[in-house]
Amino acid sequence: MTLPFWGTLDALTPIFATLAIGLHLSHLAAGTAFGSPTDLPWGIQLWSATRHPTQLYELIASLVIFGLLWFRKSDPPQGILFLNFAALTAGSRLFLQAFRGDSTLVFGGLRLAQVIAWAALAVVLFARESLLDFCTLKIE
Repeated sequence: MTLPFWGTLDALTPIFATLAIGLHLSHLAAGTAFGSPTDLPWGIQLWSATRHPTQLYELIASLVIFGLLWFRKSDPPQGILFLNFAALTAGSRLFLQAFRGDSTLVFGGLRLAQVIAWAALAVVLFARESLLDFCTLKIE
């Protein structure tokens, strides 16, 4: 018996979203994935500096993504739920990496995680569009 690829990924997506929430909670508890220094009033004291609470930013983003997936209004074609999750996660990573203080820099100042997020977002959006086109052709 073989499992359908896209259906299986859709079934696992709530688990992936829950794991992302747990990951960001663990970063907050351990003080890892810390932010860059800031003077903003909501900064947290960590590693002898006031820093962006990137762990909280990422936790909030993961909760929003989980909520968007959980309370979806329609029943999308197989694979779209997972691809939406991947696109939202890559988009949030792309934005939130700008506040991180522990990122690896490449290409004269770009953050490695942002480069990877751009690539992942491009692949996911291409796959999503291709899958939607394929589903439209099957219906017609």
